[in-house]
Amino acid sequence: MGRDFYQILGVSKGATDEDIKKAYKKMALKFHPDKAKDDAQRKVHEEKFKEVAEAYTVLSDKNKREIYDKYGEDGLKAGGGPGGGPTGGPGGAQEFVFTNVDPNEIFAQFFGGNSPFGGMGFEEFGMGGGATRSGRRFSSAASFGGGPTMMDHDGFFGGFPGMDGMTRTGSFGKANGVKRQSDPVEYDLKLSLEELYIGCQKKMKITRKRLKPDGVSTYQEENILTVDVKPGWKSGTKVTFPKEGDEVPGKIPSDVVFKIAEKPHAKFTRQGNDLVYLLKVPLREALCGAVFTVPTIDGQTQTLAITNEVISPKTTRRIVGKGMPLSKSPGQRGDLIVNFDIVFPARIPEAARTQLSSLIPLS
Repeated sequence: MGRDFYQILGVSKGATDEDIKKAYKKMALKFHPDKAKDDAQRKVHEEKFKEVAEAYTVLSDKNKREIYDKYGEDGLKAGGGPGGGPTGGPGGAQEFVFTNVDPNEIFAQFFGGNSPFGGMGFEEFGMGGGATRSGRRFSSAASFGGGPTMMDHDGFFGGFPGMDGMTRTGSFGKANGVKRQSDPVEYDLKLSLEELYIGCQKKMKITRKRLKPDGVSTYQEENILTVDVKPGWKSGTKVTFPKEGDEVPGKIPSDVVFKIAEKPHAKFTRQGNDLVYLLKVPLREALCGAVFTVPTIDGQTQTLAITNEVISPKTTRRIVGKGMPLSKSPGQRGDLIVNFDIVFPARIPEAARTQLSSLIPLS
């Protein structure tokens, strides 16, 4: 019977054409060679990527699928029947040889000439400093004509019609005359928690190479890219500007990708949509209770009263709705979690020690 193409795509034998298309997209993205982390994994991905394409080629074709369902993979290779002859299948099906399947060509039918995976330095406009990479430079300096695409930290994309919401970045092998795209240029865009809380706009002035009419020589061109940071974005969120990188002969210009990175904060640490604040509490207040003032990310304060229990290092309080905005649910916010750091005195006078010894139980 050979391989189980239904299992390879993760669908049942009763799968519809639409189910098969969706399954192909999912598996092709999962095993695309550009997602491999090293050469060893790339070899595995290349094999899986081709296998997924082969499975789709068979199951998306009514005649091939009918032969496969009756005779399996061996029947297809034999030309349509179990006996090895070219006329063994329905209607005298033509011989199907898997080496004729170009996985890149099939992938391009769904996603165009680019693979959906993805660095260039930048500096904030007017702030000085800056960074360079591969001889190209950003400076943070309207909006980009076609609009950038965005991928959040969970891996969900937005911005390209006709691609089920998936953005396209990265390199892709040349197939049937399709140009290969230069590798994406990616750089971390470091933002404070306050900027991610309220949202902000970052303008990036890039210097890039452009081809002259002769198609070989280049000239320098400046362009301004605008990144509109939405409230609540997290580290790992990517904003892609398609084909805004250098032009080189025979290739599609690279995509420019900005990856959001959170700067360390002096007061808060972030846990998803929640913020965590460590409140230092003197030992006496930890034992006797007190009313505390807790700062919030918006510059305000919250009152927190703990008067009827002993505060320990394991004590925690949650102030609802005082965390980070939910980028996908406008108007909603995470919580502010308050943990406690008990501050012990460096020394206790002898008289106080005696009093404490008589007042505080052993357990």
